Amino acid sequence: MGNSKLSVICDGIIECGILLFVFIIPFAGHATIEAIAILVPFLAWMIKLIYVPNEHFSKTPLNFPIMFWGAAALIASAFSIAPLFSLNAFRSQFLTQIILFFVVANNIRTEKQLRRILYTFAISAFIFSICGIFGYIYGDEKVWIEGRRALGTFHSCSRSAMYCAFVIPPVLMTFFQIRNKWIRTGLIASIGLTGAFLLLTFTRGPWISSFAVLVILLFKKSKKILVIFLTAVAILVLVIFYGPASNRIDGAFNFKGLKGHSFKEYANRALSSRPTVWERSLHIIRKHPLAGAGYGPNIYRKLFLHSEYKLWVALPPKNTQNADAHNLYLQILLETGIIGFAAFMYLLATYIKTAYKLYIQIKDPFKKDILFAILLAIIGFLIAGLSGYFYEDRLGLMFWLYMGISIGIGKGGRLKGDRLKGDRLKGKNYA
Repeated sequence: MGNSKLSVICDGIIECGILLFVFIIPFAGHATIEAIAILVPFLAWMIKLIYVPNEHFSKTPLNFPIMFWGAAALIASAFSIAPLFSLNAFRSQFLTQIILFFVVANNIRTEKQLRRILYTFAISAFIFSICGIFGYIYGDEKVWIEGRRALGTFHSCSRSAMYCAFVIPPVLMTFFQIRNKWIRTGLIASIGLTGAFLLLTFTRGPWISSFAVLVILLFKKSKKILVIFLTAVAILVLVIFYGPASNRIDGAFNFKGLKGHSFKEYANRALSSRPTVWERSLHIIRKHPLAGAGYGPNIYRKLFLHSEYKLWVALPPKNTQNADAHNLYLQILLETGIIGFAAFMYLLATYIKTAYKLYIQIKDPFKKDILFAILLAIIGFLIAGLSGYFYEDRLGLMFWLYMGISIGIGKGGRLKGDRLKGDRLKGKNYA
């Protein structure tokens, strides 16, 4: 078999695996398929590196920050309150995320590849939203609804909301760039349904971050659509405050019975007990300041089993086990200590700096718009992380997928024939 033919076969396997992974992200219960969708492309990439001449591992500005973050996570695992648990989390979480990042960053370079990924995101989000909305209206309340909030196929209102906030920006920018009316219709249908489902989750962090990101994107692309969007949001705010969400709003901002209480009690009511959760998390951080209590997004399960930590990981007022610190940055501090927090923040700062530089340098309008949307989506994710912890499992993988796409399309040049048959991008002539 010739090297060029082997390269084409490996490229096809890699892209198919990534597309499969993108499609199944929002659907639970597919851990085996998810592993196949990441590991098979990884093996195909390894074969390319070994047997295809001139194929090499790309150096990126993120390589050292990733190594630093990995070393910090490994140290936190070694000094964990449950070392075997944390080391297993390091294998299943960190290593999987890094493999995905490098496979994508080294192999997703062309517009054809990028558009197929974005179309797959749109199709998957469309199905995800249909399932979530249908379940919210007609499904079993124990499965699809929690306190009038839609849970979706993530079986979590907050994680489903964050997925929507991740997907909408790049799909929206694809809509602005593609001229094919049928594709545009499909994209706008996906965006509309995903946005509708996001509203049904009644999750404030992703709401706020999505609103800010969409305002920036629409201001950049279409002032007319921005005015329509802001008008629609104003109407929706009235519906939310006086419609089916009024009970949730009242529960958060009804301060009756709190007269004479401390500011903390008012904050707990408005922020769903988060100030107390954050305060309790700080107790654990003070006890394990350097290396943290142990790497792993589910470390709270182990902490809850220890009598000295049980109160600090409990959720008021019933003091049941809390899932996490409800704050990305406190959770990283709690898991990996000051060393891990410094490494993670260094990684984020390097990525944002690198992505912005690539955005300035890229001339191709399609790649430029998508990179801008992905960068804003990740910044929105980090903003939402101030009131929630989403960096775990499938959303954590999606975070690394987006970073890999950013680096890949930023480093990759436009290849001959890099156009989908029958399609045209706005403002460009592909004669």
